Amino acid sequence: MEISLAIKYIYPNIIRETDFNVLDDNQWDWPYIKWYNTSFKQPTQAELETAWVEVQALQQAELDKQAKKEAIDKIATLSDQLNLLASVLDTITSETPDQAIIDNAKAKFNLIQTILNN
Repeated sequence: MEISLAIKYIYPNIIRETDFNVLDDNQWDWPYIKWYNTSFKQPTQAELETAWVEVQALQQAELDKQAKKEAIDKIATLSDQLNLLASVLDTITSETPDQAIIDNAKAKFNLIQTILNN
């Protein structure tokens, strides 16, 4: 458990190093509140554990949100690439290919290749 995060979750306005300090000095098997000097009631172990579970849930929700955003961005990018490819196929199979579409596709595919190689 990250006690500091649990305390900050319970009391968002509390300031570590000013209002309290947590120490992990290897004398114990866990970090502990070294000192607590604030008008906020010092949380009990049970309150800290409950807060820590909630903090972890919020952190996981944020990770899930970020992963979903990245997946959507990849899908959108793939969709854009497929649309570009469809445009290129349409133009190169027509009687008068549109060179601007072909040049645009080449530039975008070169950009993708550059990004992938870095």
